[in-house]
Amino acid sequence: MAENIANRFLVGPILGVFVLAIYVRRAGTFAAWAGVVGGIVIGLIVAFGHTLPVVSLPQISFSLVLPYSAAATIVCGIIAGAAIAKAADDHQ
Repeated sequence: MAENIANRFLVGPILGVFVLAIYVRRAGTFAAWAGVVGGIVIGLIVAFGHTLPVVSLPQISFSLVLPYSAAATIVCGIIAGAAIAKAADDHQ
């Protein structure tokens, strides 16, 4: 069961990077890596958030780890790509 959980929160960011590469024009290397880090963090929070001693989060089904981490990867990648494009436009 543990390998299934790890598989889900690592495959989600891979799916998100593919979606970024195909559909998002501003998604460069930094945006993709920012998305991967964000997706893994969200995947870990969804998978193991109910065991955190500091915050009591509700237990979420493990089948939702993959879509949440993929969506977080896409959103973080879009935000990072837009921020980099804005900084490049301001620099010129």
